[in-house]
Amino acid sequence: MAAPIVRLNMEGDAKVKDSVRGGGVVGFVYSSSPTLTLGLLIGALDQIEDDVQVVPIPLIRWQFADSWIFRTAVTQLGGQNGLGAEVGWQWTPKVEIVGGAAFQRRRFRLNTNDQVGQETLIPIYGKLALEVHPRGKIELLVGVAAGGELRLENKNGHKIRKEDYDATPMIGAQVDFVF
Repeated sequence: MAAPIVRLNMEGDAKVKDSVRGGGVVGFVYSSSPTLTLGLLIGALDQIEDDVQVVPIPLIRWQFADSWIFRTAVTQLGGQNGLGAEVGWQWTPKVEIVGGAAFQRRRFRLNTNDQVGQETLIPIYGKLALEVHPRGKIELLVGVAAGGELRLENKNGHKIRKEDYDATPMIGAQVDFVF
């Protein structure tokens, strides 16, 4: 399997041409049984004013008991991606209750002096996933963003300032439809 990635990370008035980044993932997935799927992706993504980031992404989908599943992958929480793991319980055929954690790192272009911001955090969350259509679901999310750090760099990638921030509550919703 392989897929391209294109991202735009910027503050409102920053230059778009300096904020677009790309990359891709390649890898494989192997299903050894209906209850166990394993795989590995290698992702490479150009970073704003930083080296290309190459990341191994282990993929596990393990149904370890009736109605229970363990997953690792790239998680999407309200439009932000991270590497994480979660455990889900299929309450009904159309409702899943999930708990998980992920690591997120985002770099973005600022409109002040071509500076770069970076945020790292670990969201710890619970979510309720409702299947509203065979090709669509709604997810309601609550959690806390822990281990938060903000970093400010000049246009050459040199640190200007770094600051930790306290755990922050989060709440959200997401609608997914596959065409």
